[in-house]
Amino acid sequence: MSKLQYGFEMNFVPGGTLLFEGEQDHLIPSTWHYLLESDFFVVAGRMIGHSFLHSGPCLGGLSPAILHVLFGGSPEEAIIDIKDCADLDIRETIKVVLGRTSKQVKQLRSGLKETPIWPLLTERKDTIPLLFTRASDVQCTPQMVLEKIKWPTEDEDEDSDVSLEDTCRTTGFLRTFIETASPSILGKLVQFWIGWNVLLRHQLDINVVELKLPGHYKDYCNFERDILAAICSTDTGFGLV
Repeated sequence: MSKLQYGFEMNFVPGGTLLFEGEQDHLIPSTWHYLLESDFFVVAGRMIGHSFLHSGPCLGGLSPAILHVLFGGSPEEAIIDIKDCADLDIRETIKVVLGRTSKQVKQLRSGLKETPIWPLLTERKDTIPLLFTRASDVQCTPQMVLEKIKWPTEDEDEDSDVSLEDTCRTTGFLRTFIETASPSILGKLVQFWIGWNVLLRHQLDINVVELKLPGHYKDYCNFERDILAAICSTDTGFGLV
């Protein structure tokens, strides 16, 4: 069972509870009663709207059926995919999905209505995919990550405690790591870097120092081992509470 990683897997604390569950691009709101009673989906709606307005990441991976109902569509007219059912044991009764999540969807709608983005979404339905992207459409590639990076320059190195040689070697290791990483590992790297696994419009800064990107590595194997340990040790962003 997969989860929504913010990119909204909305993780508020490591090891917390998922707000959305299921397969990517078929995520549905969790049916845990505590989340509903605590209005967590209202909070989620506010966060989604304000994040979009402030050039933040979008919520990717929601079920098209959930989006259909969220923006006023009838549950009876929703086209439901079998993958929209997070519980494999009840996929034969998949029509219960929207009925079990109707209150959560209402809370999401209430939260979104509290943000200035709601009128645009309701008047221009073609803008909905901009806010609720498909996870598969925003998957990181090495080229996407490399193009976002602001690499250290020789002028910047003059003010650094790390030598130009160490800086070049370390940034070279990072480039190699990015070029050879799988989409899953790239997502974890971006999430570790900026707090969620969806690239933003802003650049990714690199500073080769002792506590940011350590410059003491002499071989790639040790660099790769440690960066994997670092990026796999955190689970933050939107999706968990």
